[in-house]
Amino acid sequence: MIRYNSIQKILRESITMRWVLYLSLTLTLGALVVNMVSVCVPYWLYTKSPSMAYQGLWQRCESASSQTDNMECVLIKLPPEFLDATRVMMLFGFSFYAIAAICAFSFVCCRDDNPSLITAATFLMLFGGILSMIGVIVYGAMYPILLGARGLNLHAGFGLAVVSVLIAFVNTLFYCMAKARGDTE
Repeated sequence: MIRYNSIQKILRESITMRWVLYLSLTLTLGALVVNMVSVCVPYWLYTKSPSMAYQGLWQRCESASSQTDNMECVLIKLPPEFLDATRVMMLFGFSFYAIAAICAFSFVCCRDDNPSLITAATFLMLFGGILSMIGVIVYGAMYPILLGARGLNLHAGFGLAVVSVLIAFVNTLFYCMAKARGDTE
């Protein structure tokens, strides 16, 4: 009876002590999913006048007629340089988030004897957040200036990209906190 209680106590302490690490892994997966959705959706920019139109990183959709229900979408084949830069930064950020998720998951599930995996996940999240932030800044600053159009508004894809950057930076702090608490030992 004493042995069962001591094992149960150790297991309970292990789970409660490592909650920051588990939260960090969850935030890593969240940043990965949010970044993926922001890159994929065609709603980074929209306008309602003279006709409704919206654009993402990969395609542009415009009203085919006066009705807003009928939209024609085309791939952006020759994008401006800043759109290419935004694409590249967001995809690199996504790649770093994915590698960070693999490192954190392998530490939590399989290799808890190798704390360098959490160090790698920390830096990968930081660099992925920085690269995604550069993509967001480039897109947000350059698109309205280059078009010179009025009535342009940033849309959901841009907002999701900002959220993924914020999650990455907060998550970097949680990884540092997990290391400082000794969750990785």
